[in-house]
Amino acid sequence: MPKIHPETKVLIIKRLKTRSTADVADTFNVSQRQVQRIKKRFEETGDVFDKPRSGRPRKTTAREDRLLARKSKASPFSTAAELHETWSPEVPVSTRIRQTVLSRNGLHGRISAQKPALNKRQLKNRVAFAKAHSLLKGWTLEKWQKVDFSDESSVEVAANIAGDLLEPTWIRDSPRKQ
Repeated sequence: MPKIHPETKVLIIKRLKTRSTADVADTFNVSQRQVQRIKKRFEETGDVFDKPRSGRPRKTTAREDRLLARKSKASPFSTAAELHETWSPEVPVSTRIRQTVLSRNGLHGRISAQKPALNKRQLKNRVAFAKAHSLLKGWTLEKWQKVDFSDESSVEVAANIAGDLLEPTWIRDSPRKQ
């Protein structure tokens, strides 16, 4: 059942004074049962607004949540604790709440991939290749666009059990390409 805006509920109550339930339901494209419930609530309470919901009040506002998400996108390698310092240090919220806010915005904490640095021999070979196949030597832009660059090396990076060398990052999940 779609939620009906309070202003629409007020209009439904006004129309019920002169029209039938079926006519009002057709006019506002809602079911007759919804119109009957709105009428009954209005007769019992005198208004059409929903009652406050139960549950713990939020620590952060929607604006603060958007600000945290924006800060995270600006510096994706910051931890949730570091983001909190730049976000709003006066708001007393836990790291878990910050992680939940980021997760609700589609940003999930991951450990970024560690790529090994190139050694001197690899750098020298790359410069030599670039000089041998430069645009001055007859290689056109079309030829370069057909080249698929790959280092074709397999590297095993040992997992760090303590986790102090791997850098966390906040990334947006994207649908997998198949």
